[in-house]
Amino acid sequence: MNPQTNNYMEKQKHLLMHLILSAICLLTLTGCEEDWWDARHTDVFGDWRIVEVTGSYNCNYRPGDYWTFYTNGGFMAQGYDGLYESGSWDRRGRELYIYFNSYNPEIVAYVRSIDDYYMVLDVDDYTYQSSYTLRLVRQSYYSQHK
Repeated sequence: MNPQTNNYMEKQKHLLMHLILSAICLLTLTGCEEDWWDARHTDVFGDWRIVEVTGSYNCNYRPGDYWTFYTNGGFMAQGYDGLYESGSWDRRGRELYIYFNSYNPEIVAYVRSIDDYYMVLDVDDYTYQSSYTLRLVRQSYYSQHK
């Protein structure tokens, strides 16, 4: 084989390898997961009923309890056995920070999944020193529990 032809083929292989690596990087390192969250973060507002709790026996919440996220940043949890907690909430990316009595959040919840009527939260609860997953179903877009 001619040395010039061999050199040309090596350059073509090198170029093809760069194109393949660029395509892989483009497809794997870009995504719109955070984009959909930022565009739809207002979907958290309203009343949500807890339908499932998994992952910890040291969880203060039970199926049937309600979490309410007010548009003004207020938060309320109410339900089983006279449960009533109120405080505030904030969103940073896909994490919800819930504050009851301090400047540090008592609950940090990663929004694993959300749509108009369903939300799954992976929760770190610093008050009860536990981690659990909540599956919630929306009851209303704005609070009916005053």
